[in-house]
Amino acid sequence: VFNTLNWERDGLLRLFIDHQIVDPESSLLLTDLEGKEYPVQLDSHHKGASWWYAWIKGVPAFGYKKFLISTVDDPIHVRESGLNKMDNRWYKLTVDVHGGAIQSIMDKELGTDLVDPDSEWGMGQFIYEQLGNRRQLELFKLDDYSRSPLDSSWVEEITEGPLWNTVRLNGTSAAAMEGTRVEMEIRLFNPVKRIDLLYNIVKKPLVEPEGIYIAFPFKLAEGKLYFDVQGGNIRAGSDQIPGSANDWNTVQNFATLRNEKAQVVLVSHELPLMQFGSINTGRYINGAMPEATHMYSWPMNNYWTTNFNAYQTGTHTWSYSLTSGGDADLNTATRFSWGGRVPFLTRILPGGGEGNGITEASFLKGWPENVILVSAKPAPDGKASILHIRETAGRETDLRLQGMSVEGLDIQRVDVLGHAINTGSTLIQPWESCFFMLFF
Repeated sequence: VFNTLNWERDGLLRLFIDHQIVDPESSLLLTDLEGKEYPVQLDSHHKGASWWYAWIKGVPAFGYKKFLISTVDDPIHVRESGLNKMDNRWYKLTVDVHGGAIQSIMDKELGTDLVDPDSEWGMGQFIYEQLGNRRQLELFKLDDYSRSPLDSSWVEEITEGPLWNTVRLNGTSAAAMEGTRVEMEIRLFNPVKRIDLLYNIVKKPLVEPEGIYIAFPFKLAEGKLYFDVQGGNIRAGSDQIPGSANDWNTVQNFATLRNEKAQVVLVSHELPLMQFGSINTGRYINGAMPEATHMYSWPMNNYWTTNFNAYQTGTHTWSYSLTSGGDADLNTATRFSWGGRVPFLTRILPGGGEGNGITEASFLKGWPENVILVSAKPAPDGKASILHIRETAGRETDLRLQGMSVEGLDIQRVDVLGHAINTGSTLIQPWESCFFMLFF
């Protein structure tokens, strides 16, 4: 397993394993070379291979760790459908089955419900919007529209597994192709404080103006909304360039609701477009601030008629991950989001080889905890690497790195093109995004 991020990492590992290596009727056991077991859960079978998930720990920064795969008999238990509660050491969830949403997320660590009970929409609720005409948006207004949840919804099944427990909801909507369902899956993780929401729709092709939103009505006392942009984090509304769009924003990796003592972090793995405070489509007010502490993801619409298809059609899938806790540091939110969005790289080898005796290693060590490696690429001469670095905690930091066998690698500040900055130093300023040449 290879970790391309610059911190020792725990995270979700996805494995595609050939049935010649693991029989499809077997269950999987994953251990490191010291014999420590890691929870594994089957996702799906395919012809000739299966998808598995595991939660692994301690993969070195910018390095790798080896694991062993064997088989055991440990089937996933399926509970009777119709139940609407899930509980673990971190969260207690109550599901609104008929509304197709999460009614309550009780954070046991913070002692508070993260869902605003006064919100019009439930947590994770599917919202289908239809406009009477497109012309109103060209006039910078919106007064002829309707918004509706799923027409009906029900629990398909509840499953318990070593990695997560799942509630699968199905529903009907005019947005979906006739005879198909809108699918929503709620995953409550057991090894880590995390909740995932997964959606699937076979979209009906309609040229009439329509849009889909997913509601996240978070509540946190005196909380402020922040989100990640290209190269940094900003507070929604107040930290934006004057006159820039505030009805919807492009989120690079995460959005967070935070106060001085706690935060809630939301990550979408596929969808960058979000609205903050409310559904702001048609608001068009310069300098407007979020009306509430709610977030709304905007998966799709066909409102604009230039350079876009007139309709969306076919199968669409997308997902979200969220966590919360008493650490309100933006560095924590950054690492949660990057750790979830950047997958581990894996290579599965049949057993029997002698190996080299090395169970894990880090190619580059000594990373400060408050910097993130955005990208790394070889220099044109092949004798160095160009690193794009970002500071994520708001404090000055000196960058000193070591290789696998070399203490104190030579490093020089460069510009975005890799040209040396002779007056530059290895000091990284708070929130700075910068480039270095690393010589081997």
